[in-house]
Amino acid sequence: MKVIFSLKRIRRNIAILLTALMLFASGATAASAAVHENTRRPVIDAKSAALYSVTTDEMLYAKNPDQRVEPWSTTKLMTALVVAETMDLNQEVTVSKKAASMGGSTMNLVAGEKVTVRQLMYGLLLESGNDAAYALGQADGDGSIKTFAAKMNARAKKLGCRGTHFVNPNGLKAKNHYTTAADYVKIARAALANKTVFKIAGTKVYHMDATNKSHARTLETHLDLIEKKGSGVVAGKTGYWEDDDCSVALMYDKKGLKMILVQFGANMETRAKDGAKLLKFGTEKIVTKEATNPKKSAGNVRVKYGARTLVKTYAKGTVLTYPKDGSADSISVKENYKDVVKAPLKSGDKVGTLEVYCDGRKVGSTPLVVHENIEKGWFLSRFYISNRATIAIGVILMLLALIIGFLVRRRKDRKAEEMSESGESKDTASAESKEEVPEESLKSKDIVDDHPEDRYL
Repeated sequence: MKVIFSLKRIRRNIAILLTALMLFASGATAASAAVHENTRRPVIDAKSAALYSVTTDEMLYAKNPDQRVEPWSTTKLMTALVVAETMDLNQEVTVSKKAASMGGSTMNLVAGEKVTVRQLMYGLLLESGNDAAYALGQADGDGSIKTFAAKMNARAKKLGCRGTHFVNPNGLKAKNHYTTAADYVKIARAALANKTVFKIAGTKVYHMDATNKSHARTLETHLDLIEKKGSGVVAGKTGYWEDDDCSVALMYDKKGLKMILVQFGANMETRAKDGAKLLKFGTEKIVTKEATNPKKSAGNVRVKYGARTLVKTYAKGTVLTYPKDGSADSISVKENYKDVVKAPLKSGDKVGTLEVYCDGRKVGSTPLVVHENIEKGWFLSRFYISNRATIAIGVILMLLALIIGFLVRRRKDRKAEEMSESGESKDTASAESKEEVPEESLKSKDIVDDHPEDRYL
């Protein structure tokens, strides 16, 4: 029994030891992975953030992406998207007392003021006007903010958002008004893909004409990175509640690389620093490939009426691509030339377009140009035969004429020789026949008939 017990104990100890080793191994693996992750991923102060590559369709970075957060004024991107999709920008809106009484950031609307939807959109996205948001919500919701919020939620659900719920159009603090970083990437992507929203959200300064209640206004964006040299930021929206609770949703677009960045729960200082870290991380993480080379010929184009009718073409600019697997095998180009390219041409003239595809999607294009001057050619150039080819054809025809003439003359000479030889043979035969005539016959022919009458005797 003791032996049995001891065996059980040994087995138990072995099992415990194996389990410990497995846990240690998994822990070591996780630790090493975490270390590797930390060495590559930036450390940021924001509570929640996400960086998404539109170009390669992949999430590059995420920190607490499903954690509920308050979006604050980044809410206005969703407001702008719903309005842009459902309202006429030229529609006139009369500002209500409730809208004009909105506090916080405003565009200084006055009750009874008549403004267009377009003007309100600029006030919404540039000055982050809570009054503009409320006025738009009332106008699009048939006077009801609750109705407009329902539209916002329906649009979010359509985008696939699962952790988002809106109560108002401006993002002011309210119960059950929340989102997540993962969801807001989807919202920001859709909003900034809308041409109207993108144009307005990417505007630095907007000069608004005077209205029935106000003088002309100058509206300026709160997103300082827009139009800042080298930033790559082309559009977006900031959010703010307190010094330590700021948010941002923006689009980066530089050298063909598009990314959506969202951040929540940062302060004013760290919001900018975190954003810079994340964008730098994104540009370094994605492999960049040059799809075009302006110094290398992309192909040839046929030129009508040209002294030269087959001319090399070159990409005017460099198109950068970002394949998912980092391989150039997924990159392809397609040459699209004009139906008819005619001479004369000057160096730099556009003759077509070079389209670039990556992972099956068109990612960019650049003009196809020539690097030389092409003068008009001779008559045959209308049939795409160059001057050089015309000369070659002429030389070939002359050679053929000479060869044919030579052959004809040679044939005539041979015929003459044959005829000459034939005539000599006839003379020889005649002479030989004369020599062979019998002497008696010759004598009979040479006898003179002096008495022809004797033949009748």
